[in-house]
Order: sequence, then C-alpha cells, then structure tokens
Amino acid sequence: MRFFQFLFTLLFLFIVQELYSITISIIDTTGNSISYVSIQSETQSLVSDINGNAIIKESSTDEIFVFSRIGYSSKRLSYYELVENSIIMLKAEPVIQEDFLVKAEAITSPFRVSTASQKIIISDINRDFSSLSEILNEIPNVTIVGTRLMGERQTVSLGGHNSRHTIIMLDNIVLNPTGQAVDLSNIAISDIEYIEIIKNNVSVESGSGGIGGMIILHTRKNNRQNQMYLLNSIGSFNSFRQNIGVQYFHGKLGINIRSAMQSSANNFDYEYRGMKEERKHNNKSQISFSSDFVYQTNTQEVKYSLGLLDFHNQVPGTINQEQLFLRAYQFGRTTNHNLLYSKVFNDASLEAQSYFIDTKSTYNNTQTPFMIYHGIEVNEQQIKGIKIAGIKNLIWGNLNAGGQHNIESYNQTELISSSLFASQSLFKDFMYYSPELILSYRFDASNTFSNNNSWRIEYNQYFFTFIPFWVKANLGTSYMNPSFYELYYKGDSQTQGNPDLQPEKSFGYRIESELNTNPSIGLAYWHNKTDDLIYWNRSVLGWKPFNMYSAEITNYEILSSYKLFNQSIQLSYNRIDARNKTEELFNKYIPFTPSYYLDIKLKLKLYKFSQIINYYSQGEQWSTRDQLIPPLSGYNLWNSETSFDFLVKENSCFIKLFVNNVFDKKYINYPNQPEPGRNWEIQFGVISRR
Repeated sequence: MRFFQFLFTLLFLFIVQELYSITISIIDTTGNSISYVSIQSETQSLVSDINGNAIIKESSTDEIFVFSRIGYSSKRLSYYELVENSIIMLKAEPVIQEDFLVKAEAITSPFRVSTASQKIIISDINRDFSSLSEILNEIPNVTIVGTRLMGERQTVSLGGHNSRHTIIMLDNIVLNPTGQAVDLSNIAISDIEYIEIIKNNVSVESGSGGIGGMIILHTRKNNRQNQMYLLNSIGSFNSFRQNIGVQYFHGKLGINIRSAMQSSANNFDYEYRGMKEERKHNNKSQISFSSDFVYQTNTQEVKYSLGLLDFHNQVPGTINQEQLFLRAYQFGRTTNHNLLYSKVFNDASLEAQSYFIDTKSTYNNTQTPFMIYHGIEVNEQQIKGIKIAGIKNLIWGNLNAGGQHNIESYNQTELISSSLFASQSLFKDFMYYSPELILSYRFDASNTFSNNNSWRIEYNQYFFTFIPFWVKANLGTSYMNPSFYELYYKGDSQTQGNPDLQPEKSFGYRIESELNTNPSIGLAYWHNKTDDLIYWNRSVLGWKPFNMYSAEITNYEILSSYKLFNQSIQLSYNRIDARNKTEELFNKYIPFTPSYYLDIKLKLKLYKFSQIINYYSQGEQWSTRDQLIPPLSGYNLWNSETSFDFLVKENSCFIKLFVNNVFDKKYINYPNQPEPGRNWEIQFGVISRR
C-alpha cells in the first residue's frame, strides 16, 4: 500500500509540473520520428528529444513557432495550430554547407529495397543502454531469447519464429548468411547509432534467411561533432563493464575510436527438485575495439571500419548434466573489416562495399570425469564479398538495382553465392495523404544449393488529416539454406550434422495500421507458412537435423501508448499461434514458442529525475513436438530503471540503477536451464562535446 501511495504522489507531482503544457511529436514523411529539432518562438526556445517529442508551454494563440533541423525544410506554425494538431511533419531537404554534404538520414539506400521499417534512433547510446539486447528489449513485440545476464548468449526472435530466421545486418553486411542465429552479446553496443526492424519475408534484402524478418544495425556516423564519452557499471554476480569512445573531425577527415570491456561471474542461486542449488562455472568476459576512418567531401565519402572482439566464456550446460560439461569453456576472436565508398549525384547515388569477417573459436571440454565427453573443437569461419548498387531518384519514386558476390567458408568448406536485386518504388506526396508502392525482386545462385528467386510487394499509405494514421501491407517469399553447423557439425558423440538437408521455403503477408494520436493505438495481423522446416531430432545415434515438417505461424499484435504531459505509458501485446502442419503431428504447437507476450512500461520524468517501471508477462510454451507432457508455465516479471542526469562543467553526466526481476521470480524458458532471480546494475557515464 505504501508503494502505491508513493507512486500516486510521484505521478501527481509530474502532472502538476506540466499542467499548462502541450506535448508535440515531430515526424518525417514516412512516419518516423525526428530527434533534436530546434523549436523557436518569441518567448520559448527548446529542442525535441530522441523520440521527436517536445513540451511547449501555454502561449497566446497567434504566437509563431519555427521548427528547423539541418537536412529538413523548416516549418512555421502558430500555437493554435499546434493545439489543433500536435503531429508536425517535416520533409527531407539536403543542403550543401562548408564543403560537405548535410542531409537527413534516410531509411532507403542503394543497398535497400524495403522502406516499411521501424526505425529506432539511439542518440547518446551509453546514456540509455548497456547492451544490444537491452535496446531490442525496448522495442515492442521483439523477443530476446536466452539468459539475460552480461555476456550470456542471447538471440532475437520476431513473431514467434526461430532466432535463426531473423537476419542480423551490420552496415549492409549479413552476419548470418547461412542461417545460424547471431549471438547479440558479441556485438559491441558502443558501435550502434540506430536500428531498423523489418518484419515478414525479406530474402530480397539478404538472400538466404529473413523468414521472420531482419534487424539492421547502423554504426555511428561521424557527425562532425568532436566528442568523448566514458561509461562504467557494476552489478550483481561481480559484473563489471567499461566503455570509452573518442570522436574527432578535422576538415574532411574524421576518426572514431571505441573500446569496451566486460566481465561477470554469472553464478546465481536456483531451485531444482525442491533443493536450493548454485549455478557455477559460468564466467563470461570479452574485450572489443572498433575504429572508423572517414574522408568526406560535398559529394563523396570513403569510410574504412575495423572491429576486433576477443571473448572467453565458460559453458556449463544444463543443470541436470553439469558433470558432463564440468568447467567446459569457449574462447575466440572476431575481426571485421569493412570498406565503403559512396557518391551522391544530383538525382542519384552510388555505393560500393567490400567486407571481410574472420571468426576463430575453440570449444574445450576436457575436465569432466566422463571421458566419453572429452573433446576439443576448433571452428574457423570467414565471410567475405563485395556489393555494388545504385539508386535513381525519379519524380514519382526511386529505382535501385545492384549485385553482390559472397563467399562464406567454414572449416575449409566453401559456400559461394552471386546475387542480382532490383526494386521500383512509386511514391506521391499529396496534401493530406502519401501512398507508396514498392516492387522488389532478387535472384541468388549458389555453388551448393539450387538457384532461388525471392520477391516482395509493399504498400504504404500515410494520412496527415485531423486524425493522422497510416496503413502498411506487404507480402513476399523467402528461402533459407541450412547452416554449416546443421550440415557438417561433428562434435561430441551425441550430435552430428546432415549434409542432405534442403533449404526452407516460406511465403507470408503482414497488414498493420496505427493511429498517430494521443493515445495512439496500432494493430497488426501477420501470417507465415514455411515448408521443409529444419528440426533437430534425437535418434539412436544422437541428435541430428532433418527437413521434417511444414509450419504456419500467425501473429496478432497490439501497440498502444498514452502521453500525459511529459509522462507516458506504453503497452504491447502479441498473441502467437504457431502450428505444426505435418500429417503425423497436424496442428500440434511448435515447441518453445510462447502463446503470448505482454509488455507494459510506465515512464515518469520530473526535471532531471526519471523512473521506468516495466511489467512483462509471457504465456506457456510446449517443450516437446508431441505435447505428451505438460507445457512450461508462463510467468510475470517486474523491472525497474531509475536515472538522474546532471551537468559538470558543461559535460553531460548520468547515474542509472537497473533492478531486474524485482520480486525474485523463479522461472525457466527451457527445461533444466533456470533463469536468474533478482539482479541489479549501476551505471555512471560522462559525455563531453567540444
């Protein structure tokens, strides 16, 4: 009761603070928010926040407010007009300034054929997040799979699909071209500037993969602003993290250097068969370094990026087989080279890119007393290739086309693929609505599998009326080649690959709409059918993958938010119906796909203090294909985030406290793999700009 009394009092103070204010939202012509827009009037001067929101105090009805940002056309509106419609749309408008090009960051590029994406800008990234999984966890209806502790393996799932069905793209490079799920813990958070989410089949973007969708990670661009930042954090299970970064620009040359290190014991208490136990031998550590070197003129840019990651993780296995994997560990290193050239013409642009990713890792399990499980496995994987694409801006849309040649090797086995892709968009901006139609096609040829054709159709309709809203729809196909792990793995005596596997084939469509009002509400329906789905099955000889069945997954999504002055509440709900359509298991639920996700966030802000209270609920999920044993129970979690921002000699500083699983809930997502109870983390950071 005292907690709710405190919460009510806090909310009352927040309301009183801005009783005579209005909250506005600033977006572009595609409905994405625009951060840091300057807003000026005779009596007020302010800047929109990272989400494109700003609070304007009560004023006279005829007072004029000017909205401006480099790369966008300015707009003048009276206070009366803002009261009538709090959604302000700015149009992109490139300009030339001081011998270099300044333009709005567009969703589309020569390498991109889809525009119906959800864009999340992460400005001052260390101020808000400490890991990539935390960022993705903030995005509605995006699911993080894995133990949510520092350094633990975590992957991402879209719409109830397997994590390997989600493409992860980093600066136009697909990190999982042959279908393996990407471990988010191995991606340095300090590198990421903004993220895009595209749902439903996207093989036209990536080639193999993308049945569930794609997550595009964009690294920081040198914005010609000199900057330094430092982030330190400590937390439960002896966790420690430090991020350091420097950005400097002089004339046409720029450099951006970032380093990060983290370590955690990750030993926690759990209950097993009525007994209290401790999860041991679970240490995680990694060190990363990345740098960008850029040469930039008014029409051209050359950028070279180098990334290094060194990791050492203990791998304890499931709690019912701890002795079989006693003190097992994995260590390795990833090196990432990326060279990008871009040139802007009057009505067109061209990009050429070459890349090389080299990963070497070693798995060591030699300390278990069971000799049959002893083994040392060394894996070497390389991804290298070149991409060239161009985009032509037309009066009624854009035409872009390009090609790619990619070579991926795994322990001296090579997969070579060549691709051609093209996209035609038709766009018209009327006074109150903007329709857009996009037709995309891709052809992929491979030395190992048969040729594949992928296509995608998008229709996006934006209405800028008294009640602004948008409607989007897409349908398309995808295919997915088996991963090297599924084809050739020869590890311990209980697991083997299957070189006879065939690619998975998928067809799906998605329809969604949202009212951009306050409160806002969005609805989406998504259906996908996949044939020849790869599934691991246990036989007399151990675990082996097969093309075993067809599946249909249907998603019903709800998104809603409400802003009360500077405070807000956000709700996202996703009901998932994932069914096996194979004859012998017809209409059985697909294992490890929860029946629903519910996420509610209450965000409160008072001056330099902010508080986020998060309620997360997950439905039950089956753990076997035949459903002969009861499903794993669903669970509810409460999380808290408290922060305080302040200035020290014009340097932005912050202190944040994260408390996860506040009420110490005991739960599992997979049999014999307990999740941690209550855990916390404290962050302190400084950002200096000159």
